[in-house]
Amino acid sequence: MSFWIAAANSFVPATEMAAAAVDGRGRVTAWSPGAQLLLGYAAQHVAGARRG
Repeated sequence: MSFWIAAANSFVPATEMAAAAVDGRGRVTAWSPGAQLLLGYAAQHVAGARRG
């Protein structure tokens, strides 16, 4: 895991803002509680999903 993915994975769950992180392949690697509130998808449903 790269430094940037590790950093996003530690930051994203800790923020109330809607935030998500994807890896170089476009897979969701982090999903914040704010993203769940805004978009209606729980982290376990989007983890590993490809964007787009």
